[in-house]
Amino acid sequence: MSIPIFKPVTHVIFGLDGTLLDTRRNHRKMFTKIVNGYGKVFPDNLLLQILGKQEMDIANSIIYKLKLNLTHQEFLQKVRDEEEKTLKNATLMYGVEDLLEHFHRQKIPMAVATSSSEKSFLMKTDHLKNIFSVFHHVVTGSSDPEVKDGKPAPDIFKVCASRFPGNPMNSEFLVFDNSPNGVTAALAAGMQVVMIPDPILSVWYNMSSANATYVLNSLEDFRPEMFSLPRTFPSIEPNFSDRECPVFRDTERIHKKTFTKIAKDHGKEFPDDLRIQILGKQEMDVAILIINTLQLNLTPEELLQQARIEEEKELQNVQLMNGVRDLLEYFCRHKIPMAVATSSSENSFHVKTAHLKNIFSVFHHVVTGSSDPEVKNGKPAPDIFNICASRFPGNPANNQFLVFEDSPNGVTAAIAAGMQVFMIPDPMLPKELTSNATHVLESMEDFCPEMVSLPPRGS
Repeated sequence: MSIPIFKPVTHVIFGLDGTLLDTRRNHRKMFTKIVNGYGKVFPDNLLLQILGKQEMDIANSIIYKLKLNLTHQEFLQKVRDEEEKTLKNATLMYGVEDLLEHFHRQKIPMAVATSSSEKSFLMKTDHLKNIFSVFHHVVTGSSDPEVKDGKPAPDIFKVCASRFPGNPMNSEFLVFDNSPNGVTAALAAGMQVVMIPDPILSVWYNMSSANATYVLNSLEDFRPEMFSLPRTFPSIEPNFSDRECPVFRDTERIHKKTFTKIAKDHGKEFPDDLRIQILGKQEMDVAILIINTLQLNLTPEELLQQARIEEEKELQNVQLMNGVRDLLEYFCRHKIPMAVATSSSENSFHVKTAHLKNIFSVFHHVVTGSSDPEVKNGKPAPDIFNICASRFPGNPANNQFLVFEDSPNGVTAAIAAGMQVFMIPDPMLPKELTSNATHVLESMEDFCPEMVSLPPRGS
């Protein structure tokens, strides 16, 4: 099926609330609670009008429309008090982390243009510092002296664009925003804009999104090639000898999405530091850690069953990471023995790899830590790598092995097994958690075999 093609862009600007952060319901509840305290009702059409506006403009609109007996400062103080309670643990919208990682890997310059004040922005994102570190800069419209007029005026996007090096033209920017005011502002700045509107405001859908360059239900649906940006998940040919080296989705994103949904269904948040703690662990250890940390009223078996149901469809089509195909072909060509050591169960491994049997046939064996009776302790214990090494013929010493890993737990386990380990970390992972690896790569494509006395790639 053909997709629409728009003018090429080189830079990207994101709105914050409702675009990157899932704060839309919180704002509605927050304003409703404040005005209810004065015997008023907060209507949805008023929410539509204030979406994307600066804080003082929001205060003006609500006080004037609802005839509240409050000063602007009193109203904003009540808003800040409520924000402290409800927005300190704001979560990312679906699709955000995948898209940011893709742009970051492709070196697409990014910034945030939010109508929030700097103080409000820092409060909402303090627990997401690693993720927001990928942005070149952030413009906070309610406190930035260069932003004279708030959305729907174009000031904030013009100021945001001007702070990139190289003086890119406004027409080279793509804006992601969820509000009608943000769409109007971006278009007035001479930029294209993809809108992700609030579905609850669908009564006003035509009015709120008709002017947008393109409209999405979620950032998960965004196709970068529509704006001449590098594709996220190009198709892969099943033939192992194919030399094409595309970019593929990894499973950690699917796992995070799953656990975020399960936690949310039980009224909890799934924090990024917990995601890092469970990376590489066996399934039962993951379940126990999540249940204990989030105090979920579930047994480990119940949580794992929910996770399997959530993930089954997506994991059946999971694809190789960037550079894997070429590297496996290189190792095969030079007859270098290979194996897989995964903390997944055997059943989970087969679900994820059934459509890639030709590729996984090159491995001498696979150790599935969550179901292998010989693996007594999961990563960061060295058991899985010790067992994996022992199943090669010829009894090679552990110091003759090189491990490729993405998780801190995996790195610790490999080092404890006396092996060298090259780490390909999630770009959002704090750098200090990569320091124990023998070497760190951005991608398998960057692996240089000569570093560990293997033949050059071209040989």
